[in-house]
Amino acid sequence: MRADDKTPPTEPLTEREQKVLYLLRGTLSLREIGRELDLSVNTVKTYTRGIYRKLGVASRRDAVRRAPMLASYADAPSTAATELS
Repeated sequence: MRADDKTPPTEPLTEREQKVLYLLRGTLSLREIGRELDLSVNTVKTYTRGIYRKLGVASRRDAVRRAPMLASYADAPSTAATELS
């Protein structure tokens, strides 16, 4: 993670990145996340790389740890659940 890991990212995540990040917190593989969101695994990988870049992290675990710092993350579960149902 960044040295300044308590500071939220300056570049906001897109709505789709928020949904991918929300699903990353579970045990789903990238392929399974793609199925949930009707995306190819390569598209999920692209979103994941963008999430890591914006959060300044290099791993799924670190991205999930930083997620609560995002103001928009609090809304992601209901948004993701709505789209997934």
